[in-house]
Amino acid sequence: MKISVIVPVYNTEAYLPRCLDSVLQQDIPEGALELIVVNDGSSDASPRLAGEYADKFPCIRVLSQPNGGLSVARNHGAAEATGDYLWFVDSDDYIAPGSLAAILSAAGRHQPDLLMLGSARDKGGTISEDAYFPAGLLDRVMSGREVMRRGLLRSVCSPFIVIRRGYLQAGGFGFMPGILHEDEEFTPRLLYRAERVTFLPAACYYAYARPGSITRSPNPKRSADLLTVARSLDRYAAEVPPADRYLFSRRITDVLNMALKLTRDYAPEACRAFQEHLYENRDLLRHLTRSRIPKFVLEGVLLRLCPAHSVNIYHFLQRSAATLGLSTEKPR
Repeated sequence: MKISVIVPVYNTEAYLPRCLDSVLQQDIPEGALELIVVNDGSSDASPRLAGEYADKFPCIRVLSQPNGGLSVARNHGAAEATGDYLWFVDSDDYIAPGSLAAILSAAGRHQPDLLMLGSARDKGGTISEDAYFPAGLLDRVMSGREVMRRGLLRSVCSPFIVIRRGYLQAGGFGFMPGILHEDEEFTPRLLYRAERVTFLPAACYYAYARPGSITRSPNPKRSADLLTVARSLDRYAAEVPPADRYLFSRRITDVLNMALKLTRDYAPEACRAFQEHLYENRDLLRHLTRSRIPKFVLEGVLLRLCPAHSVNIYHFLQRSAATLGLSTEKPR
C-alpha cells in the first residue's frame, strides 16, 4: 500500500524544509511513500528548495504551475498522484513522527474511504492538541452520514483527513478554485457520501499558526467567498434525501455565522458591501431556522425578518450575548 502526500507550495521557503523533513523522516517501507510538491507559482526560493530535495529523494516529485491558488494546486497534485491514499499537507505545517506508519496500518486494517486524524496547533512553539475525537473512536468504522449525524465533524480542515484515491476519483470530488475557505465547501460533500470512515484520534498533523497568514487577517474576500461556499452547499443539499438536509443546514449555518463574524474587523464600507451581497442571497438564511439548533433557529428568525440589516442584527446579538456572558465568539 502506498500513500501520496501532496504539499502545495506558495512562497513558504522558511517553512518548507520542516514540512518535507517531517514527511521524509518516517519509518515506513521503501516504496510506500510518494511525496508530491506542487509549486504554485512561487517567487521565493521554494522551487529551488523543492528541487534540491527531489534530487536527494527519489520518492519526491515536483510539479509546477502558474499561481492558481491552493485549490488548483491540490487538485493538480491529486490528479497526478498514484498512491492508494492521499494526504494534503500544507507547506507551513508538518506531520508527527510515526503518523504515516499509523495511517498505513489503519488503512490496511479497515480499507476506509476516509481516515479522520487527530491534530494539534503549533503557536510559535506552544503546542495544544485539538480535542476533536475521543480516544474511544480509535478503529471505529462508520459511514460519513453517521459521523455528521453524531456531530463528529468538528473541523472541516482537509489536511486532517486521509482520503482513499479511488473514492475521491469515483465521486468526482475536488476543491473549488478561486476561493478562500475551500475546505468548508469540500469536506462536507466528501464526508457525506463516504461509506467507510475510521479514526486515528492521536495527533498526526501539526497546524502552524503562521503570522500574517491570509486566513488570520481581515479580508472582505473571506466573507464573500463564504457566501459562495454556502450557495454551493445549498445546491448540494438539494440532492440528498430530505431527512438528511438538516446536516447541510448546520454546515451552512456555520458558514454564514463565520462570514458574519468576520465583518466585525472590516471597515464600514466593506460591511455595507457584504450586507448587499448577503441580501442578494437572503434565501440562504432559511438554513439557520432548519439547523435544529435553538440559538441558530432564533438567530435565523431575526435575520429573516430584516434581511436588509442582517449584519447589524448579528452584531447586536453578539454584543447582547457578550453582555450576558453567553457569547461563544473568541475575543479579537
